[in-house]
Amino acid sequence: MKKINNKGITLIELLVTISLIGILVGVSGDLLFTIFRAFNKSSTIVNIQEEGNAILNKIKTDAINASNITLVGDQEILLTLEGKTIKYVISGESLTRITTISGSPPVITTENLFETSSGVKKYKLVSSEGSEKYSAFILKNSQSTPKLLVIYLTVIPFTQDANTPNDLKVVGANARLRTSIVLRGSYDRIN
Repeated sequence: MKKINNKGITLIELLVTISLIGILVGVSGDLLFTIFRAFNKSSTIVNIQEEGNAILNKIKTDAINASNITLVGDQEILLTLEGKTIKYVISGESLTRITTISGSPPVITTENLFETSSGVKKYKLVSSEGSEKYSAFILKNSQSTPKLLVIYLTVIPFTQDANTPNDLKVVGANARLRTSIVLRGSYDRIN
């Protein structure tokens, strides 16, 4: 009697193999999608923090060089420097730097921070989280410590379609930026 050679695979084995491959592809595809989404979110946060820190450094340089600092509410600060005044204003969802250079006539320049060079908004600022509202600029002044300017900003990234500029789509997570600046001349009061 002759033996039958069973070196092939059955239909059930083939279906089980195809099913397992399908499950592995589905799981690995979902895993890759999650990894790419997490990478995009973290790179967005890093970009916000880099741009935000550059803006905070600009404010910090102006504040350190200022001879006088005046808070106007909790969303506006006026810095007096030699021959000019600089005002940082948070209005709505944007931060604006207004520079007035003394002279006749005075020269006034306005710069909208957190916007691209073409004027398209990339970020919006918020001064509250949930029901908690906070001040963007705080001036801490006591007799035993140096005078401090504390700045709190929460920045939310979004995309803006050129055809529908009012339709904003939030991308990524928001970033909280905070800095404290010791003001010039405030060490003189410390014993």
